[in-house]
Amino acid sequence: MLFGSPTILWVLAALSVPVIVHLFDFRRYKRVQFSDNYLLVQLLEKNRRQNRLRQIIIMILRMLFIASLVFAFAKPYFPSGNAISTTGDRLFVSVYIDNSLSMETSDGKTDLLEKARVKAREIAAAFPPASMFRLITNDFQGIYDRFAARGEFIDMLNSVGISPFSRPMSQVVSRMSDLADREAIDGNHFFYLLSDFQKVTADISDIRENSKRIYLMPLAAETPANIAVDSVWFSGPLQLENNILSVNARIRNHSSLLMEKIPVRLYVDGKQKGLSDVQLASGGSDNVSFSFTVNGKGSHEGYVEIDDSPVSFDDRMFFAFDIASSVSVYHISGNDATSTIPKLFGNDSLFSFISSPEGSVDMDRIGSSGLIILDELSQLSSGLATELSRAADNGAVVLVIPPANISDASYRSGFQTMGLPFYSGLDTANTRVSNIDALHPLFKGVFETPPANIQFPAVFSSYRLSKNSGRSIMGLLNGNSFLTDFVKGRGHVYLLATPLQPLYSSFASNALIVPTIVQMAFSGRVMPAVAYSMDYAFGIELTGTTARSEKPPVLKSFDGSIEMIPGYNSGNPPRIFLNGQVNQAGAYKVMSNKLTLMSFGLNYPRSESFPDCFGVEELNKMVLNRTNFMVNNLNNNTAVTLADLQSGTKLWKIFIIFALLFLAAELILLRIWI
Repeated sequence: MLFGSPTILWVLAALSVPVIVHLFDFRRYKRVQFSDNYLLVQLLEKNRRQNRLRQIIIMILRMLFIASLVFAFAKPYFPSGNAISTTGDRLFVSVYIDNSLSMETSDGKTDLLEKARVKAREIAAAFPPASMFRLITNDFQGIYDRFAARGEFIDMLNSVGISPFSRPMSQVVSRMSDLADREAIDGNHFFYLLSDFQKVTADISDIRENSKRIYLMPLAAETPANIAVDSVWFSGPLQLENNILSVNARIRNHSSLLMEKIPVRLYVDGKQKGLSDVQLASGGSDNVSFSFTVNGKGSHEGYVEIDDSPVSFDDRMFFAFDIASSVSVYHISGNDATSTIPKLFGNDSLFSFISSPEGSVDMDRIGSSGLIILDELSQLSSGLATELSRAADNGAVVLVIPPANISDASYRSGFQTMGLPFYSGLDTANTRVSNIDALHPLFKGVFETPPANIQFPAVFSSYRLSKNSGRSIMGLLNGNSFLTDFVKGRGHVYLLATPLQPLYSSFASNALIVPTIVQMAFSGRVMPAVAYSMDYAFGIELTGTTARSEKPPVLKSFDGSIEMIPGYNSGNPPRIFLNGQVNQAGAYKVMSNKLTLMSFGLNYPRSESFPDCFGVEELNKMVLNRTNFMVNNLNNNTAVTLADLQSGTKLWKIFIIFALLFLAAELILLRIWI
């Protein structure tokens, strides 16, 4: 047992007063004459022994009463294993309030965030007035990067609101320690973490060892059953006006319950475009698909929505997309090229078709086109091969139609630059296409069932490729490949085994040529994401003309209420970085000089859709062997509990009770004996 005010123990010298009173009888006696006092002497002797015992008992009670009072005023306590002195002038208190989306959970009276504010005020009240306080939230705002007096700290608490961002506990404690070591290295520091301690963020085991005492204060909350709109995507990479668009959404069940007939709604440009329902197994997910049409060009916004409570931040996922005015196709024709490709694309307004002779290649157009067709070029220069390789890496599709008399040296060098195997020779045997890989993404949606009785093109002469190179999506009877797919970066390079001249094959007049090459145009460029999380840490890639723009683009909400300049990297491809600037979910567009470069939805992070939290017992097990950690469930008064945590178990009330008991015992005995 230790004492908070040990100097008061000097008052224990007053214990000598009852002893002195007992040893010295200060009462005056009156002498009375008796003729014979023998019997009286016997009676007095008997009473003297009883009185002496009674006086000793009364003396002991008085001494215990005085000692109990002195001990009570000396502030006795039993120190705990984590006791820290809260006396002195260098007390620094860092309080973390988890203001993430999960803290919106309410018990019907108040939400967890308000409970955290109340507990933070109680923490401040538990320290001496001269203590300094610092507030940390998930926003990591610079205005809080300092220690402040208690009054200012309370004002900061009142301004804390819900943030779309969550932070791992290890990152929070690291930030606390950095400021403590930077601004108050010689101070006495207290770290308090007020949170629901969701399992996805409470990485207690990853908190590095330090000398600071850390108090974990979980806010009690029942684990709710939660379902969420997890992701949204289009079935195809290109959205066209007046065409049927197909958008998909994944609904995920984060509970252990079976969820049946959950309604799912699709809204586009403020109008409901679809209604469906899903059934979700425990911890499972299901996809739902909607089809709709858009009758206008430009950018469009939408969202997929469900109804769920009490966790509602993940019930809606915003997305945005741009209607393509045309599909860019760049045709580079050789001297012997046929008119097949120009006839296929040239008369359709859906395609932005440009054809150039091989001697007048526009290198810039290669970089901005979705499909580049090399139609029987006599030469494949290294410069052209380099640009084609770069375009494919960025997501473009390249189709190589070989010439009748291929230049071995030129094409071999160009293929090597593009990372492709060269043709191994010419096969002049008559054959035909015998099979199609209907599961290849190029033919997605083309065939309702795998083709069986289809008329395949005849082949009279063809170039051979190694059977172990690329993916054959059209095969010949002789086992060779007629059309081979090579994945290049984020794009594709397709090698045809014959020229389109009728002397080599009937492919140019066969019905398969239309879906095959047109699908290449539709699949050109990478399918852009239509929805991102606000905490997306990687750069969002922009497309097309932004690669040549010197001025940073602007990020703007569809309703115009939010506008900001994001982080920008003008590399290849160019990227923007959110850097935590956006805190409102919705549809956004990236603009440069009033031109919309890209549209997408920004949504609250789904990391906190997992509602499971650590309880007090689990946290105690996690910190069992870490002496600088303490766990408190905050069910009792926080100030009292913190005082016990910091300085041990206080005993002054117990000694006051003992003092009253001793005094009462003395008074009762005196009344009985006198």
